[in-house]
Amino acid sequence: MAGDLASWRDDFLAGGQANLRSLAADARDEELARLRGKVGELTMDNELLLERCHRLEVHTPFVARRSRR
Repeated sequence: MAGDLASWRDDFLAGGQANLRSLAADARDEELARLRGKVGELTMDNELLLERCHRLEVHTPFVARRSRR
């Protein structure tokens, strides 16, 4: 009886530790996904800013302007 209880306790503790490890990995995965999304946003922002700089250097506006007449 005491051996069974010790065995169950050991199994329970081992299962709990394994579950905690998997939860930590899930949290890291979520953080990595969030950070990758942020890198993607920043990359797009940088590309747009570089395009704007290029257009300003060659003096071509982004939007076609209407004449005032």
